[in-house]
This record gives sequence, structure tokens and C-alpha cells, in this order.
Amino acid sequence: MRRAGVILRLLALRLFLPIATRRLPLPRLVRLVARPRTDLRAPEQQLAVRVAARLWRESDRPCLQRSLALHSELGRLGADVTLVCGVARDGETRIGHAWVEDRGTALLERGDPRSLHEPLLVFDRYGTLADGRVTTAPAAAPRATHESPPVHAPRATPRATRRQERA
Repeated sequence: MRRAGVILRLLALRLFLPIATRRLPLPRLVRLVARPRTDLRAPEQQLAVRVAARLWRESDRPCLQRSLALHSELGRLGADVTLVCGVARDGETRIGHAWVEDRGTALLERGDPRSLHEPLLVFDRYGTLADGRVTTAPAAAPRATHESPPVHAPRATPRATRRQERA
């Protein structure tokens, strides 16, 4: 039954994350899907890695979705994993990438992503930024490629705009 639960949760994340990564700011999304536990379940962790590899096989494009799902499920199974979002430069273009690390080892990666990407955001298994920073989008950042994690600036609502005009 535990095995079926791992598979069903990862399938649900496979359907949910393509929409959520477009709609929610990254820190909020990570906190939403993070479900850490304290008891370690090694057999289920190995299963989760295998299932995630199958669901997102040969797909570098949704690296953020794959990493969010793996981070969520492994944290739920008691692993002390981190979600890392990094960026590499290719001329004027920034190329983003996300991956999960378990005790410093990148999971589901062909090589060491830190050799190509500079880590910008590191989330612990609880879904909080490891260094406690609050992230904001730079004003004049070059357009990122499809692999970059979305960075959302807060939107001004009509009600908030009217309040600011009154003040």
C-alpha cells in the first residue's frame, strides 16, 4: 500500500505542477508541496527516485517540476533533501536549472549541475530558503530560457492601488 501511495502522489504532482509552476511564485510553491517527516523510509525513497525518473524521463525542460515533485516526496519520506535552483550564462541569456540534492549528491542528473550552474536559491526539506533570504526579481534582468524557474513580482490589485492613492 505504501508503494501505491508513492506512485499516486508522484502522478498527482506530475499533473499539478505544470499548471502550478506558471501560476505561483517559486518560494510559495516549494512551501506548498514540501511535506517533511522525521522517520526515514529508505525503500520508499528509492522507489520515489525510480518513479520520478520514469515520469519525467529524458526531459530536461520541466526540471523544476521534476525537482519539486522529487523534493516533496523524498521530504515526505524522511530524507534530508534540498531543492537547488541555479543559473548558467550563455552570452546574454541566462539558462536556469533546478535539481534535488541528497546529502550533497544531485539526484537524477547526468553530471554535477553545480559545475555548470551557479546556485541562486536553495530550499531545505521544509520548503524554506536555506539562508533565509527573501527573493525579488531584478528590474532589468535579461529574458530567461524555458528552463528557468519562474520569478514572479507581486501584482498590484485595483483595491491595493486605490488604498495607496488614498494614503
